[in-house]
Amino acid sequence: MYKNLNALSLGLGGRIHELIELALSDKFAGFDIDMGALAKQVELQGFEGATRFFTGAKIRIGGFELGPDWYGTEEEFQAELALLERFAPVAKALGADRCLANLAPYNDAQAYQETFGLHVARIGQIAAVLKPHEIRLGLGFLAPAEHRTGHASQFIATAEGMIAMLKMVSNDQVGLCLDLWEWTVGGGTLEMLKSLPVSRVVAVRLADLPEGLDPAEANESQRLLPGTTDPELSVSVLQWLMDGQYDGPVTAYAHADQFAGQKRPAVVARASASLDQLLSRVTGDELSDAEAEAAAAR
Repeated sequence: MYKNLNALSLGLGGRIHELIELALSDKFAGFDIDMGALAKQVELQGFEGATRFFTGAKIRIGGFELGPDWYGTEEEFQAELALLERFAPVAKALGADRCLANLAPYNDAQAYQETFGLHVARIGQIAAVLKPHEIRLGLGFLAPAEHRTGHASQFIATAEGMIAMLKMVSNDQVGLCLDLWEWTVGGGTLEMLKSLPVSRVVAVRLADLPEGLDPAEANESQRLLPGTTDPELSVSVLQWLMDGQYDGPVTAYAHADQFAGQKRPAVVARASASLDQLLSRVTGDELSDAEAEAAAAR
């Protein structure tokens, strides 16, 4: 497994080459990308012009995300599928092998079982588009109640529901995007996680809840850097992943609100230090003096 940066989650803006430079400066091996935007640039500039920052930077793409339209109307889904067909070859050419998507947290128009069946069918269609390009699909969920405000009823918003969906989708190409914060808020435990084989974990995102917060009251802005309040849970998960030979990205997925007023290099350094501190406990690698100092300062 390798240390990965998702700039969007941390509230970091900027040009691609600037963000890649920030990632490399703090020894991130991977970087999440807006593949749809990059595909449009490829159409305008050609592949070499649009991707020159990746090919020369020696950094891998940790993952790219589908938008929520994939669980919208049939028209919206077909448009999302067409977009995916356009940029999947670009992803393949760049070595991006993980596409991530959240399940619908709510259900408005159909009964639960009908919505479940619709998801299974659409997941199969998405996987079929990705398969020729050797790209896996990692599924996640959104647990906090804020995602269901104004909607009729809950759909997949718990770890239990996520596991049920994965069991229904009997496709090795499809697995779990493990967001440990969502997993915990959604009632998931380490034991529940270990009911799945490590081989079905496609990507990993780590964040902590504030100490003493009732998960039922949590909202996304309360995503803290991993290791802030519950390092033992993250370490246990990372140990399980390493023992199972997980080879994918591990991302510090805190909320941008946690870094208000801080400059980009400081935010990236803090995210890097949080992962270094956790990963070192699993791999046994000692932190350098600079890494230890950064971890202590965060």
